[in-house]
Amino acid sequence: MGEANAGRTEPLLLPWEMKRKIQDEMGGFEIKLLLEKQLFPTDLCSKHNRFSIPINKISKEFLREEEKKVLETRSGDGNKLGGIRVKIVDPCLREYDSLLEKWAITSPIYNLTHQWISVVQDNQFQCDDAVQLWSFRVPHDELCFALVVPLRSSDPSDCI
Repeated sequence: MGEANAGRTEPLLLPWEMKRKIQDEMGGFEIKLLLEKQLFPTDLCSKHNRFSIPINKISKEFLREEEKKVLETRSGDGNKLGGIRVKIVDPCLREYDSLLEKWAITSPIYNLTHQWISVVQDNQFQCDDAVQLWSFRVPHDELCFALVVPLRSSDPSDCI
């Protein structure tokens, strides 16, 4: 699944508090682990303000057909692909409004943009931190994401 997963022996389970937040508070369902990756400098840079999700590293399909079409549709000027409004739940169970976009650089890649740098700053993420990205749906079939840092305490009371 990615370099951050190398040598891992314990199962990849969603922390109990995150699962409770997703299912009980948000009515979430279809919870899927998409990838585990190490954060790169570009994931942490305020100028870039985006979390990259390499499509070839994603372990499960998570998009609906209509969402794929939106991500492939170009804007009126033809320069920018469409985006999907999503919510991100951080390791401290805070919610952020974001946008999922698909970029075609050398190979296609998804990016979480809009407020991503707030997630980075609020969680004091560092280069090479391992993070897990989970997807889930909430009522009305809205796409959401959860970020888990496997090597940190999963107790939200430890958050800043």
